[in-house]
Amino acid sequence: MLRGIRKRWKQPVAFYLIRSITKGEMLVNFLMEVLDACHSAGLVVVATVCDLGANIVKALKQLCVSQKTPFLKFRDQEVAVFDPPHPLKCTRNLLLKHDVTYVCLGVAANGEQHT
Repeated sequence: MLRGIRKRWKQPVAFYLIRSITKGEMLVNFLMEVLDACHSAGLVVVATVCDLGANIVKALKQLCVSQKTPFLKFRDQEVAVFDPPHPLKCTRNLLLKHDVTYVCLGVAANGEQHT
């Protein structure tokens, strides 16, 4: 799915039918295929959004994406890689795990008052 940054538009561009978990190498091929098609159409892709499943992490490693360099190189252009749902999910899980509640002006975690 492509989405505009400056103007509001969305366009599905590819759909791959798979039987089980897609291997990292295949994901790299799919991504390069879509980026190449976008480039051929005159679009400039500046970022991609994904979750960080094991197969996607493997694909990103093949593309030399890391915490230090959170982007991939495509035709002399940097394409940022984001995983926005992950920090939200981790925060939610920590709040649920430690039973955090607001008490007046302070915060209580696991039944203990913290100010």
